[in-house]
Amino acid sequence: MSHKLTTGKHASQQEIWVYQIKKTIISLLCLTCLTACNDDEVKLAEACEAVRGLCEEIVSDSACKNERNSVILNEYDIRVRRNRSKIYQQMLALEDLKECTYKQSLIQYVPAEMKFPIETRETQERINKRNEYRRSIAERKRMKVDNYHNTLNKIERYNQETAGFLTPHLLYWHWSRLHDKVALGHLIELDEEGRLSGYDMMFFMSMAYASIDPEKVEPTLLRSLEQYPPIRYTEMAPPKEPTRYNPYIDEEGRLHYSIFRHLTQLYFSKKEYDKSYIFARLLEMNNDEAVDDFVILGYMKNQRRERLGELDQISETIDSWVKDGKFRTLKYEKLVDSLS
Repeated sequence: MSHKLTTGKHASQQEIWVYQIKKTIISLLCLTCLTACNDDEVKLAEACEAVRGLCEEIVSDSACKNERNSVILNEYDIRVRRNRSKIYQQMLALEDLKECTYKQSLIQYVPAEMKFPIETRETQERINKRNEYRRSIAERKRMKVDNYHNTLNKIERYNQETAGFLTPHLLYWHWSRLHDKVALGHLIELDEEGRLSGYDMMFFMSMAYASIDPEKVEPTLLRSLEQYPPIRYTEMAPPKEPTRYNPYIDEEGRLHYSIFRHLTQLYFSKKEYDKSYIFARLLEMNNDEAVDDFVILGYMKNQRRERLGELDQISETIDSWVKDGKFRTLKYEKLVDSLS
């Protein structure tokens, strides 16, 4: 089955938006896997000895230590242990390092003449301190800028190395980062052949279908819920910064918030208000404050208040299914079809 991929402004925005969603979620998921599986992890010094070139290109800094360490350990696994399954994880780690080193490269240091103002009668010691400080900040600035550019170069080398790879997550990378329509086409073929799995891939495929095959968005989101791991289905804690909501920090890589939001909005756009309310209530039950902006809650309370008791019960049933890893599309459809 062939698909015509939408081009132009709308498609570009869609891809960029999916990229942002991925950054708030998938890197956290994969880094969690790394943490859980490093009982036999090589020591950082040993890894640096084995992949010396990388450690010399991206040098140790007072900042970005965790990001750099992850990149080095992943590189060791890929190049020395020949663990090719770590490539996608490494690309995500490099992306996190890129963001950190970019911020570091923007740091502006106090100028030497402000740190050590020139005086009428200066001692040689003061002049030496000013000059040493000037050399120090120049070296630190150069090191931070070099770390950023060398990280970019490393990402580009992986982009070239993985071009044409047909593993789902690497195909997803090339579509979401490099706007590779061929990679997206391969993903769609894999999905049609039933060879895609994983709640994250199902969610991202639903975003792809939004622009090329809208009828597939709902069933693909529901498939994502079918595969959702109960361990990740937890309520949202209060924001780390009360005055500013940050999905990358506050959602902690939990994808069900995005799934519920998209189903809420999708059903509302189709005027399936009962279903839209059910998933808005699921967001409320998970302490997602974003639901306060959804029109559906006010609409149902004002226009269909008599239905809320029945719909709330359905929301609680779905909540228990996801908690137990027992959500199934057929059960869900049967449940909502029974609405009076």
